[in-house]
Amino acid sequence: MNPVNLHFTGLANYIKVLGSPLMRTAIKNSLIYAVVLTGAQVVRGLPLAVILNMKLRTRNLLRATFFFPAVFSSLIIGYLWNFILFSSNYGLINNLLAKVGLLTFNFFTSQNALYSVLLTQIW
Repeated sequence: MNPVNLHFTGLANYIKVLGSPLMRTAIKNSLIYAVVLTGAQVVRGLPLAVILNMKLRTRNLLRATFFFPAVFSSLIIGYLWNFILFSSNYGLINNLLAKVGLLTFNFFTSQNALYSVLLTQIW
């Protein structure tokens, strides 16, 4: 480091980064991700927690069933979602769409990737 050539830039770097369209897209996607994921988890989780807290005969089985996916390895879950969302006809969803005569869907394009990630995280 050469302390002789140092100069204070102030907020110029922050202004430059925040002015970038790529950064605005990243911030927008982060906000959408946070709001949708939090909202979906609260809307689904709170009623489920109330139901699982009731005095049901199958309460322990239901609790185990809902907690079991948390025990799986993240790697296994990633491979499963990759298989489900795979873009060719070998993916589970696209295979089912092709069998009923509908068009297949590419989940991994830049327009659909955010919503594919949200789907897997809300699960």
